[in-house]
Amino acid sequence: MKTLFLTLMALVLACGQQSSNDEKESKENFDSGGGIDREPEEKEIVTEYKKSGDKHAIALATTKELPECDLGNENQLAYIKDDDKFLTCYDGVWTEIDIEGAEGPKGDKGDPGEAIVLSQNQWVDPITKRVWLIGANVTYSQALASCTGDYAIPTYDELHVAVLHGLGVASAAIDGSDNGWTNETMPANPSAVRVITFNPLNDGYFQLTESHGVMCIKK
Repeated sequence: MKTLFLTLMALVLACGQQSSNDEKESKENFDSGGGIDREPEEKEIVTEYKKSGDKHAIALATTKELPECDLGNENQLAYIKDDDKFLTCYDGVWTEIDIEGAEGPKGDKGDPGEAIVLSQNQWVDPITKRVWLIGANVTYSQALASCTGDYAIPTYDELHVAVLHGLGVASAAIDGSDNGWTNETMPANPSAVRVITFNPLNDGYFQLTESHGVMCIKK
């Protein structure tokens, strides 16, 4: 009986020792990462991705400020202010990038617009495209009667600009006047109206009854 009891105790102790060893081995496997996804490997991947995403475009004053083109900045973009151009690091060399591209196809021809049919005494300002009627020397009241419909006596500024653009030359070519009435009267004397002389270019105020050129501008 005593022998049987000792045998049973020996078996219990042996099972307990084996269970302890199994738990220890399981713990070692757990700590070593054998039973779960390996976190360090994931961190290494994330770190490597972050490094590749750190590249960014740089703006420099001259090409002398460019860093060395190597694997650390491969495909990096750089803008050079002095030369107004873009470079990229490629295969160990900073290479200029053509950002303009090829010329596109020619567009369709635009609408030529409404043609202007001019009479002998008409002139078109080549800059402003305004149409003028060039007349002879008349009194101011006659000038008002001549500039009717779509036409009117010009302001001082309108006539002055037209003379600078060649109105005087056009008037001389058709034996027109070398001066013209404006619609600007003298502040202190409404019976005097400002007249511009074309060559040489100057101006002054003259009485309504005097005769000067009538230059009508199309409004």
